[in-house]
Amino acid sequence: EADGAIRLTRRLGVISQSGDEWVFQASQPSYTLPEGIVEMNVRLGDAAALRGYTLTQTDTTLNVTLVWESLMPDATNYRHFIHLIDPATGEIVAQHDAMPVNNSYPTSQWTTGEIVTDAAAIPLENIPPGNYQLVTGLYFAAADGLFPRLPAQNLDGSLWPNQAIPLRPIIIP
Repeated sequence: EADGAIRLTRRLGVISQSGDEWVFQASQPSYTLPEGIVEMNVRLGDAAALRGYTLTQTDTTLNVTLVWESLMPDATNYRHFIHLIDPATGEIVAQHDAMPVNNSYPTSQWTTGEIVTDAAAIPLENIPPGNYQLVTGLYFAAADGLFPRLPAQNLDGSLWPNQAIPLRPIIIP
C-alpha cells in the first residue's frame, strides 16, 4: 500500500500466463482430502490439523506437500516449518519456513473445515550423505520476538516432543 501499511484480503484466485494471455482462475476452497497422501490427524492448537502429506525426493530436492485442515477462524498468520534434522546431533541441516502456499495464502484467510494443500521444495545439494528425520509444524511471530510453535497433539492427547511432527526418515545417498 502507498502508506506503507500491509493489508491482507481474501485470496480471490491465481493469475497465470497461458501463451501470450494472462488467465485468472478463481480460488474455490476445498473441503475434501486429496487422494494419494500419507494420512495423519495431528491437531495444532485450535487453529489447524495436519491431515497428511506427500513426499518425493530427487538427488537435489526434497518436495514436500503438507495437507492442512482449518479447525476454526483465527486472526493469527501461522508459518509452517519443515526441518530436515540430523538425528545424531539434533542439528537442522535443511529447512523451509514460510506462510502456506509459498507465502500466498495466510492462515488468517482460511475457512473452518477448509483443506489447504501446501507444497515446498527443500534443496539437498550441500547435505552430506546419511540418515535424517523430516519434521513439521506451525509457529507464529510473537510480540516478544520469539517464535512459539503450536502444540502438536495426536488423537490420544499425546504431544510430539518440541511440537515437531515427524513425517518420515530421509536417506541421502
